[in-house]
Amino acid sequence: MSLTTSLNTGKSALMMRQAQMSVIGNNIANADKAGYHRQTAEIVENYALDKYRYQIGTGSRVETVVREFDAALEGSLRTAVEQEAYYSELSKYMQATEEILAIEGQSIMTDSLTEYANSLQDLSNDPGSEINRRAFLANAERVASSFNQQYNLLTDLRDRIASASGGVLETRVEEFNNLTQQLADVNREIVVVERSYNNNQQAVELRDKRDAVAKELADLADVTITEELDGTYTLEVDSQTVVSGDTRLDTLNFNYVAGPPPTVSANWVTAATPANLTSGSMVLDTFQFVQARIVEYEEYAQEFSDEMNRIHGLGFDAQGPPGVAGTDLFDTGLPGTFNMQLLISDPDLVAAADNDQNVGDGDNALAMWDGLYIPLASINNDKLIDRADRIVDFVAVERNKAEDLHRSAESSVELFTNVIAEKSGVSVDEEMVHMLESQRAFQGAAKFITTIDQLTQTVINLI
Repeated sequence: MSLTTSLNTGKSALMMRQAQMSVIGNNIANADKAGYHRQTAEIVENYALDKYRYQIGTGSRVETVVREFDAALEGSLRTAVEQEAYYSELSKYMQATEEILAIEGQSIMTDSLTEYANSLQDLSNDPGSEINRRAFLANAERVASSFNQQYNLLTDLRDRIASASGGVLETRVEEFNNLTQQLADVNREIVVVERSYNNNQQAVELRDKRDAVAKELADLADVTITEELDGTYTLEVDSQTVVSGDTRLDTLNFNYVAGPPPTVSANWVTAATPANLTSGSMVLDTFQFVQARIVEYEEYAQEFSDEMNRIHGLGFDAQGPPGVAGTDLFDTGLPGTFNMQLLISDPDLVAAADNDQNVGDGDNALAMWDGLYIPLASINNDKLIDRADRIVDFVAVERNKAEDLHRSAESSVELFTNVIAEKSGVSVDEEMVHMLESQRAFQGAAKFITTIDQLTQTVINLI
């Protein structure tokens, strides 16, 4: 082995350690960067020199820089992210619905109906009292206002999710389409860069960028990602291939139909088929949940109005004797735009009596009170006085279920995040140890070159 060969061996050791130090420094610089995967310099031996009886090594080199990446763990994390996003979105809007219907667990509607029922009892005991009649009308107005308030707040919440003028769902569909195009673009960049190498070197930074895009997509929808032989990702959603290689094959379209009742849907533009979105924050379940409560309130208000109008119409007012048969008390505006109104403002028109001769009789007011406590098949055998509480109870139960599942999904996200961080993340302490090891090896290589240089000088001096 010549001194020149020895110098080249030392040189390769220095260059390899320099490259190794650069990789370590890059890891330390990106230690806190979200989505960064620790990089490692893959070191291989240089080709050995064949001698007659033996081989002599000629040092080593950095062949490739690889990132610590586990596709199975990353896929499991994406699945957990999809579930966490779905239940987070669902529980958020369920909680908002519950806060509309009840403040600190107390139904606003039930409070209004309780006061309404109490005023009917007072009226039945003393139907001749103008104070009682006015109190009844005031509480009837409060009931109508409470129905309107609950309905308007629920529709506002629903319209924030989706409406003719936009909403959260439409924004997320746009975000999804933007991200799928980004995925296709990064696929293209990765292929171009990796084809420029003459080895198996990966475009590690671009791959980190692509995995970050994939995670964002998982936050929106139930995605399936497959890495192809050329290093590109194929993206599927709802069994529909959305991205293949550097091409986005399809996009989502969000549809809102005003109704009544309003409906939402999504479809694949190119395939011209409905999109079944079952996970992630882009699901339509939040809209449908709130809309179902709105329908329940419409049915509830209409049944309340019809029942009170029916019983009130059987009674007689205080204008006699003879009294005049009662007229409708309430109007909901349905079918059409919901707007509940009290139709009577004159206390004498309250039909508290059950006959036209005894205007001081309060039996019909008592019958109206009884009507609040009779189970009705049209509202799931609930009583009018209790129906609001039943709706609140249902929302609370569903919210608790969603929150439990959200916490479970959060735990899964945390678990996989921690496992990936342990396997693929950067430990500054470990990198410092690697740096010191590499530094000592660099110093050894430098000492080796110095020694060979001295030997070379000695040989030159001898000639």
